[in-house]
Amino acid sequence: MSAAALGALRAHWADRGRDFDGDAIGSAGALAGPLLGPVIIPWTDAARRRHRAQRGDALEIEEAGYTADGLNRLIGRMLKTLVEMMDGLSLDERARLGRANAHAFRHTFGTQSVADEVPVDVVQKVLGHASLATTTIYVQAEKKRVLEEVAAYYARRTERGSAEE
Repeated sequence: MSAAALGALRAHWADRGRDFDGDAIGSAGALAGPLLGPVIIPWTDAARRRHRAQRGDALEIEEAGYTADGLNRLIGRMLKTLVEMMDGLSLDERARLGRANAHAFRHTFGTQSVADEVPVDVVQKVLGHASLATTTIYVQAEKKRVLEEVAAYYARRTERGSAEE
């Protein structure tokens, strides 16, 4: 994890009234709470199991944090700022960056981590996929990219061979 990402996590925890360095490690040496915590929990069984604790008859939120919509808006504003402020981007690059979203970042992380030989079960846990089958989509995306790159390589070799004749 980069120093910038660690700093952002510390700031997020401070916003939630928590001390990342003091509260992060529990008595068993495990993380004491999620790195990021949602404010609004979807009313699905999986979401309730993950983010709520049964206390008597009432279900209470374990921790406050971000909303998914708020995070998406933040990423949208960040991308708009990047498109406007980054020098040296072509029109096509600006258009592609302007169309990016939070899910694209997740997909990029999944694909790049698999390409960098992070075990698929670890990527599954980081992305929060219940099924390994969902995570293997990123493996397939990487295989497709490899095939496309090899095909492009052979096409370039063929073009060079034709030009030399």
